[in-house]
Amino acid sequence: MDAWILLRLDFPSKAGNFFLLILETFPADIRLKIAMLFIL
Repeated sequence: MDAWILLRLDFPSKAGNFFLLILETFPADIRLKIAMLFIL
């Protein structure tokens, strides 16, 4: 998921990376909706 990798690069902090690792356990559709909340 290229967009997800790009989103991860926008999180330089360890807290952000940990948060994204948790999100990766979610299904892709839910993950996309959560990502949209941060982008929009």
